[in-house]
Amino acid sequence: MSEDLSVSLWCEETEDAQSLVLEEKLVHGESPVLVQVQTQTPREVRGRSQERSEVPAAWDPSVLGHKAVSRLLQLELRYLPSVLYVRLIQGAPESRDQLVKWAMEKRERKREREKERRKGGERERERRARKVREKEGNRERREMQRRERKRESERREKMWREMEGEQKERGRERLKKRGERRIEGERWEEKKGERQNKERERVRKTGENGKREERKTKWEERKIEGESRERVCVCVCVGGGGGRGGEKREEQLP
Repeated sequence: MSEDLSVSLWCEETEDAQSLVLEEKLVHGESPVLVQVQTQTPREVRGRSQERSEVPAAWDPSVLGHKAVSRLLQLELRYLPSVLYVRLIQGAPESRDQLVKWAMEKRERKREREKERRKGGERERERRARKVREKEGNRERREMQRRERKRESERREKMWREMEGEQKERGRERLKKRGERRIEGERWEEKKGERQNKERERVRKTGENGKREERKTKWEERKIEGESRERVCVCVCVGGGGGRGGEKREEQLP
């Protein structure tokens, strides 16, 4: 029997089950062969376990070889998610063992997939737990970095406050020295004013000419007290007033 098969597939939705019907047309003109694969639902099981120990015994023997059945199984049936039993609408009696074997292998593969799914779930839980741990670690690390930044900020703020205090202290010192200089300047101005007042008072009493005469008299006294016996002549006006009509006479001082 040739393995060159032309397979058409259609899906028939019912209330209790989903049926997949495969129609095989053989090349050599033999009659069409139909294989129906039905997946039960909980409503169809009606309280019975979905896991069946073997394929149901209801068969309709006909002309269908092992190669054709294997070909059909390879083409379409291996994609079914959950096959509980396989029933031949038309098929040969010797195909039963093959289908039973295939159904058992199918259930075994389903169990393996379930185990893998559970393992995948465990891996997923482990992955999520690892992510949670990493998240907690990241949170702790961020909190530590935040505390470190806060300490650094406080340290810098304290340093700036100290520098600002030193600057203020230096500014106060400068102001203090400036004030002292200003006070000294004011005192000097006061003393200067006092000296000027005394000078003005003296000038007012003696006059400017009197000041000159005073200096001249002091010079004459120093001159007379010296070793030199130079003749000093003093012109004295006798008689008359203001230098008019008077007599001039020279006298030698002792």
